[in-house]
Amino acid sequence: MSNVSLAVIGCGVIGRVHAWSLAALPGATPALLVDTRRERAERLAADLVTAFPSLEKPAVAETTAEALNRSEVDALTIALPHAEHRGPFEAALCAGKAVLCEKPYATSMADLVAMRTAAAAAAVPAMGVFQHRYSPLARFLRRSIRSGRLGCVQSLGIDFACHRDESYYDSEAWRGSWATEGGSLLINQAIHTIDLAVFLLGDPSWVSGSVARRWVPNIETEDWAEGSFGYDSADAPWLQEQTTVSLHAENRRDAGWRPRLTVRCDAGEIELHGSDTVVACSVRDDEWSDALDAAGREDLNLPSLPGKSDYSDLHTAQFRDFIAWLHASHNGSGPQGSSPYEPWVGFTEGSVTNELVLAFYTSAARGERITLPLDREEYPVEATAATQPASAHSGSRATA
Repeated sequence: MSNVSLAVIGCGVIGRVHAWSLAALPGATPALLVDTRRERAERLAADLVTAFPSLEKPAVAETTAEALNRSEVDALTIALPHAEHRGPFEAALCAGKAVLCEKPYATSMADLVAMRTAAAAAAVPAMGVFQHRYSPLARFLRRSIRSGRLGCVQSLGIDFACHRDESYYDSEAWRGSWATEGGSLLINQAIHTIDLAVFLLGDPSWVSGSVARRWVPNIETEDWAEGSFGYDSADAPWLQEQTTVSLHAENRRDAGWRPRLTVRCDAGEIELHGSDTVVACSVRDDEWSDALDAAGREDLNLPSLPGKSDYSDLHTAQFRDFIAWLHASHNGSGPQGSSPYEPWVGFTEGSVTNELVLAFYTSAARGERITLPLDREEYPVEATAATQPASAHSGSRATA
């Protein structure tokens, strides 16, 4: 098989990133673009063939069913509004088509558990997007932490800020709604930095937090969050007893995009901007510092793509891994094979971060610490922070 054929489901901002990555990478082609707003898919198809003259113009459709019914489509990528992910994810796997789902995977535990179950049982690849796990710098730091090279981690701090104003939320009707976005600042923007912390340290055992809407007038969801999550060091020798991650996140008018993460360990502190830039480092180990610098400069040899600079090129790195998994699966190394391909990000691993964010909202709604993993009966996350007192979410959703 020279090329795998993929359908991109949803042609909005992130769907464009999916399509551009598929067009630029060898071994795959974006054969079908699906959007309920047909003109948006047609515009993306035209843009792709302009940028890649050798690319056969993708077909256009308005429903996921059309993608599932096409025998030539090997896989789907899902870039729909958050609350709409489960249906096409399960349908694709049921039809024997591989699937890659944009973050967050789900806005409720009912959906997330169902998607985990479907992914675990699938005979074809199922992956979820958390592209910062592909950063060479992040992967080096993870190895350093888990090998004990830096001693025990004492704490980790997340200080996240971004700018998403009224025009951002008015541009898509599903944004800023608990029912369709499932939250805002945490589940849509800060989730990447939260995932980086989980990738470095492991699966947390509890979370506690609060959220509020402070200034964006046309949303019912949060533009501010503060809290913490923590670990049981018994299962993680690289952690100090009761290691805690502190979290402060804000949507601010003057913020731009500022994802800061600081790891404090026995050997010193390392402060990152996102997953690819070291802002400061106090570790006194010349050999390790040289290796850290080399990791930060490692070239992934990926094509440059148009679009938002916030995404860097790591989306493309994850798509390259997904494409390699598809080819391996066609060659007998699929999820149920005797020697399965091991992707860098599996759906189950990434779903831990999704569950953590849902548990954060549950903690905010109930005003109590939440134990992880979630007890499905005791903590039905469908009762998210939308149940908080109205004073925490004053204002109403503007009509799109």
